[in-house]
Amino acid sequence: MADAETWDLLDDQGSPTGEVHRRSDPGWPLGRFHLMVATCVVRSDGLVLLTRRAATKTFPFAWEIPGGSVLAGETGAQAAVREVREETGLVIDGEALTRVGRGPLPTAFLDVYVAAVPGRPRLVLDPAEVDDAAWVSWAEVEAQRAAGGMPAPWVGSFAPLWPELTRVVAEVAGRG
Repeated sequence: MADAETWDLLDDQGSPTGEVHRRSDPGWPLGRFHLMVATCVVRSDGLVLLTRRAATKTFPFAWEIPGGSVLAGETGAQAAVREVREETGLVIDGEALTRVGRGPLPTAFLDVYVAAVPGRPRLVLDPAEVDDAAWVSWAEVEAQRAAGGMPAPWVGSFAPLWPELTRVVAEVAGRG
């Protein structure tokens, strides 16, 4: 359950403080941040996975790259693997993740990863998290982003990473 989530807190430089915060607790600690992840999953044919947020989530029906919060005690890579599995049923190899970089959010940092998956994997969507999913070209991802079809905070966080993300996705897609 999302309300049971506990997050390790970071300072404004992204370093662990040793403090934790439970998601459901009021009063976000001033000057503290938590870590989130997003994983751009690329099939061997070069298509990229976009998921559409469930109706009950913030930014309902917005398309996004799968992701979520890093839980207390997890690394970003561990959370990336877990979030993709929970939302889509895909099991990705944590060793195969490429970390693109870190973007800012108002109370979080967003670590962005790219993961290659072989073939045409079957998705098993969690309806509490994901309403729909599609394998699309990178041009379609960019069009969705430009059209405002993705959650606004994530778009801002991705902005400084977008050129490198584009490069890494093209590199991974080229290996397919």
